[in-house]
Amino acid sequence: MFMFEMPEEMREQLRKQHEEHQMQTENYYHSVQHLFDELNKEQLMTLRWILHNLQAEETGRLAAYYEGQIANTLQYKHDVCPGCGKNHEEEMLAAATVPPAERPAEEPVNADVSHAGPSAISDETRELMRQYSIDDAWDQETGKFLGFICTKGCGMMYPSLEDRMLRPADHCAGCIQKAKWG
Repeated sequence: MFMFEMPEEMREQLRKQHEEHQMQTENYYHSVQHLFDELNKEQLMTLRWILHNLQAEETGRLAAYYEGQIANTLQYKHDVCPGCGKNHEEEMLAAATVPPAERPAEEPVNADVSHAGPSAISDETRELMRQYSIDDAWDQETGKFLGFICTKGCGMMYPSLEDRMLRPADHCAGCIQKAKWG
């Protein structure tokens, strides 16, 4: 068995992670205690009854049911995302109130082609387009870039090359759908 000395930076990082985990655990316990302190007698008795039934049940179906009920209440009554615990409406509202001059500039998805025309597509991008059997699509009247279209015959439009590359080169979603449903 080989023993080695762990670098100081790694030890420090592990120590910080351990401390953060301990603080999160303590915070959780304090939150639970605070919840118990805030509930009235009837609420505490109901919670005790729920926990007693969960303890007695073997399959976990009742626990899943109550978790779903709580997640639903959090989402629809308190606007809290069950996945992350944040209020995304507040985030969106805060982002919307930032004056346009202070917002970071966003680059268009197809920045290399949307303004300059078909000649702006690089050789590397052209090779990827050939490999994934797509071609660039342009509005004939306005010259506006529309996205990428499958050249195998299904006509599926993709907003960007990256979207098409989410599937293997020989698995166009439109072609699969057309083969399946006609």
